[in-house]
Amino acid sequence: MIDAPWRGARVLVLGLGVTGRELARVIAKHGGVVFASDAGAGEQDAIAGVEIEQGSHDRARERLDDFDLIVPSPGISPMRGFLSEIIGSGRVITSELDIAQDLTDAPIVAVTGTNGKTTVVRAAERIARAAGFDAYACGNTETPFITSVDEHPDATLFVVECSSFRLAFARSFHPRVAVITNLAPDHLDWHPDLDDYRAAKARIAQRQTPDDLFCYPSAQPELAELANGPERRAFGPETLDVPAQALRAHGEHFVADAAAAAAALTFLGADRSAVERGLDGFEPDAHRLDLVGTRDGVRVYDDAVSANVDATLAALRTFEDPVVLIAGGRNKGLDLSPLASESSRLKAVIAIGEAAGELQRVFADLPVFVPIAPSMREAVRMALDEARPGDVVLLSPACASFDMFKGYADRGEQFLAACRELGVTK
Repeated sequence: MIDAPWRGARVLVLGLGVTGRELARVIAKHGGVVFASDAGAGEQDAIAGVEIEQGSHDRARERLDDFDLIVPSPGISPMRGFLSEIIGSGRVITSELDIAQDLTDAPIVAVTGTNGKTTVVRAAERIARAAGFDAYACGNTETPFITSVDEHPDATLFVVECSSFRLAFARSFHPRVAVITNLAPDHLDWHPDLDDYRAAKARIAQRQTPDDLFCYPSAQPELAELANGPERRAFGPETLDVPAQALRAHGEHFVADAAAAAAALTFLGADRSAVERGLDGFEPDAHRLDLVGTRDGVRVYDDAVSANVDATLAALRTFEDPVVLIAGGRNKGLDLSPLASESSRLKAVIAIGEAAGELQRVFADLPVFVPIAPSMREAVRMALDEARPGDVVLLSPACASFDMFKGYADRGEQFLAACRELGVTK
């Protein structure tokens, strides 16, 4: 067992979602004295060796001076509530990324950015395995980093998807390779402003040295400035010199994601053959510009994962044919007006969710029809009615999903169900 530096420390874990529960469990397993506090009223199962408070943070607040270390779950915003109080008190706060890295000697490829993180992580894992690494993808995916290091103590590489939420409190996290896929406004309901969001992303390279690598997109060369110590290398579609037909079918931004994965693993020793084998037949996860099918000559695409303006703009620019866009949901403090820059591509925008009125205002002075649909099924029906043979119907919401759905995957599945019900076939 690795002797973690916090062994014997009194640790407060704040929040008991998937990552919070795993933090509490693994820290206790490795010798931390854990108190876990969750303000939610839902019933929490016991965790071996962990004292749990639920329904409020009252006991944690009373005992705050007793803790040596505080680890918040990544979804808890620092702008409000108990975490805001803790930050104001000046106490030591750390990240899941730090705790997990304390438990492994394996090198880490860390991936952050506004869009494309999951695709880069999945592609990098495949290339790494083709190159002979015992590699595991984790992080923002269904498997937290803390879980992966606990389950795979003999791993030779971890590929970690790092949200700004996880990076914001990182203190000692030191990836061998850091990748930033791109940077655009997002999560301004969690970060106080864009500068704070950018600063959180920059923490991915904060502890890197000249022996490490920082990869940044050639389309945003200014992002090279986020790193000072490590070697810096640009990536883009033009740097990927192996076939990746499945990715190319989804658009140039997915080719750039593959190029980022290739750059990271090439630095760690993967040769061209491993890159080619890793990318051969690789498909992005579901709801990423998937062709759902056609109806009466109209092609229908599912891009439910796109939860910010930049992602939706990238999706729109994939198509040369006229698009009927289904967009909307819960806005994360973002300016939706850049969507108007692609109005020439749009026949209509079917607006859904809390941001429907904002979308109508974005296109108010443009010749784009923007009706509001009360449900996903009605949005699909209206979109298909507006489209003509040769057109594209695209779900790419530019907003979060939690006003109407359980998450982006649920949003995508409800879109698929509506499409099938309304006669869209492969």
